[in-house]
Order: sequence, then C-alpha cells, then structure tokens
Amino acid sequence: MRVVRTIALSLAVAAVSAPAAGAQILKKIGQRAQSAVENKAEQKVNQKIDQAADRLVNKSFDSVFGDDNASDGKGGKSSGNRGGSSIFKLIPNAPTEDHYD
Repeated sequence: MRVVRTIALSLAVAAVSAPAAGAQILKKIGQRAQSAVENKAEQKVNQKIDQAADRLVNKSFDSVFGDDNASDGKGGKSSGNRGGSSIFKLIPNAPTEDHYD
C-alpha cells in the first residue's frame, strides 16, 4: 500500500510540474528571442552612429586640409571646402634652402 501511495504521489507531482517545465522552457525561449532582437537593434544603431561620426570627422578634416578628392561616403563628392584650406592659404610657405648638407 505504501508503494502504491508513493507511486501515485510521484505521478501527481510529475503531472503538476510538467506544464510548469514546458512554460519555463517557452519563457526562456522568449527571453532569448527578445534579447537577440534587442542586440540586433543595438548593433544597427551603433553602426549608424559610427557612420555619422566618420562623415563628421571626414568633413572636419576636409575643411582644415582641403581635400579636392573628398568623398561623402556615399560615392559622391562632399560639399565641403574645395581647393585647399583657408588656414593653409593664409600661412605663407616657409623659406627653404635649395640644398641641405
């Protein structure tokens, strides 16, 4: 009788915990899927931020150094300063010797 009661009790516990285990598995799968979506969105945002920062840095260098072949990062010419920087146009060339020993 004791064995039958133990088996019955074990079966009852197993029957109650089986749906809970399935629910836990589904919950974990849902959490992982949500985490994956969040990570992908964060990667896309970081990529766009990096591209915008690169464009800003390139434009600021172009404005200082006046790169005639500057690109806007999209295959076209940038709309920045052309023909050299105004900073370097104001500074005359330093006198140099024809030959150094």
